[in-house]
Amino acid sequence: MNGKVIISFILAFIIVTVLMIYGATNYRNIFAFDFTPVSELKAAQAKVAKNAVPKKKEKFNPFNNKEEKKAYDFSDNGAYDTMTVSLKDSSTLIDSINVLLAEIRKLKNEKEKLLENQKTIKEDKNLQVPNDQQKYKEWIKNTVKLYEAMDTKKAAKIIQNYSDNIARDIIFSMKKKKAAEIIAELKPEIANRIISLQ
Repeated sequence: MNGKVIISFILAFIIVTVLMIYGATNYRNIFAFDFTPVSELKAAQAKVAKNAVPKKKEKFNPFNNKEEKKAYDFSDNGAYDTMTVSLKDSSTLIDSINVLLAEIRKLKNEKEKLLENQKTIKEDKNLQVPNDQQKYKEWIKNTVKLYEAMDTKKAAKIIQNYSDNIARDIIFSMKKKKAAEIIAELKPEIANRIISLQ
């Protein structure tokens, strides 16, 4: 009796071992009860490997009528990785781009305002006008009398050293004949800058 039990035990062991080897070579994972044939697995892996390297580079077009589009990304190891992007994801991407564009416009407007403020500050520095407008008007009146009494060439040399706004105020406050003589003595670019409207 003992011999028959031992022989049946050895026979059962051999049959189970052969079945395990057969199952392990022909199915995905028999121990996890995954009986997917290995031939299907190899075909799926070959399909993924074939699709992993694109035949040609395609640009992602979110407005395409197809439901999904593959976008290719060049990875560090030199192979192409694939990433599936749905239309829902592309609309989120478009929304993000629109938000970024709005932010860029906002920054551009702020930059323009800053440049405008800097220009205004620079013009204010060029004015060098005393706070009291009455004193400034009186100073212009007295300075005009002095320059009208001076030699035209000397007056032109002095006036061209003032800021454009002050030189303009002085010249336009003078008598026309004297102002014309002084402007004639100035370099053309300085005369144009002073006389032109700002």
